[in-house]
Amino acid sequence: MVDVWTPVLEDIQSGHLSEEKIKSYVEKTKDIKATKGRASYLGERSIGHIDPGSYSSGLLFESLLEAGAL
Repeated sequence: MVDVWTPVLEDIQSGHLSEEKIKSYVEKTKDIKATKGRASYLGERSIGHIDPGSYSSGLLFESLLEAGAL
């Protein structure tokens, strides 16, 4: 989840956040082994799958962006 929040917050501060950037940050979590949360129980098997927390964070930020709150 932090892998999405950190770059999104940086983009908000710089005024360069877009839906495409949010989606790219979420997509990048596919290549990361989960070490926290419920997904950590999968270990190596989590690689190749989008992190659930990152996915839901992406939906949150996309909704806020669409609503004009960001």
